[in-house]
Amino acid sequence: MILSASRRTDIPAFYSDWLLNRLKEGYVLVPNPRNPSHYSRIQLSPQTVDCIVFWTKNPKEMISKLDVISALGYDYIQFTLTPYGRDVEEYLPDKKDLIEVFLKLSAKIGSNRVIWRYDPVVFTDRMNVEYHLDCFEKMAGLLEGSTNRCIFSFLDFYARLKTQLQNLGVRDIQEEDMLRIGEGFSKSAKKHGIQLSTCCESVDLSRFGISHASCIDGDLIEELTGCSLRKKEG
Repeated sequence: MILSASRRTDIPAFYSDWLLNRLKEGYVLVPNPRNPSHYSRIQLSPQTVDCIVFWTKNPKEMISKLDVISALGYDYIQFTLTPYGRDVEEYLPDKKDLIEVFLKLSAKIGSNRVIWRYDPVVFTDRMNVEYHLDCFEKMAGLLEGSTNRCIFSFLDFYARLKTQLQNLGVRDIQEEDMLRIGEGFSKSAKKHGIQLSTCCESVDLSRFGISHASCIDGDLIEELTGCSLRKKEG
């Protein structure tokens, strides 16, 4: 079993102690999203969990606990690191501090186990193509040697966030701008030795050497573990 922890919340940032307790107890109760009064009991043991994939915007509090967590086994950490200020990401630490966290994490577990997510690309009059190309180049330079892969996506307008996004001046990204960003990101990524992919995007950026990524990268897990996975075709 591959454990994804988690896209519903940021477990490494806020609940790493809880996670350690669950690993020690050997199970976790997961509520049914359609019926919260019903729970599934998921076993968390080396016999049932083959690997853990973490998703986070700030793994600082978890770094000191990774040696304990590794007894069960984790394969890689998806670290979302974007250039936005507190008008967009209100509760995150300063980005300079997060870059230091990224470098510290990579030094501890290896650059092949830290995936950089520039996600999502938010577009406003100020945060335009040139803004993103400049920020991506600077961040890729700072992270060079500390990650091998970067995944990015373009912002989707969800109904529940529409008013909030409009208040920030967020606007739709045209395909022409997506292509310009894809071309520019690709040049920066190649310059700094980073493999580039998109996540859940219909736009084809393959002409720039950009592939489509899976939410959980089976090929990477096989590479890191040396084991074969049963993967769905297509």
